[in-house]
Amino acid sequence: MAERTAALRRKLDALAYREPLEPGSAALAGRLLADLVATTESWRALKLRDAARAQQLAAFQAQARRPLGRPSSASRRWPSADNASGASWPS
Repeated sequence: MAERTAALRRKLDALAYREPLEPGSAALAGRLLADLVATTESWRALKLRDAARAQQLAAFQAQARRPLGRPSSASRRWPSADNASGASWPS
């Protein structure tokens, strides 16, 4: 028990929590510290995912803004099915 309290005290000191740690509150302080660490790690992961999504969105928007190329000769055919002559769009 003393080892756990000493380890917890070192972790709290590393985070600049210098208030006294009473033996009766060590278990609660340890759980709160674990929650703080888990929340911080979750936030960092969310921040990384958000940055990746922002890059994906920027790439999509850049692609959507690009002008379309000149249509190929196959796509310039008249869309009418009854146009058997295969006439194409004027150049």
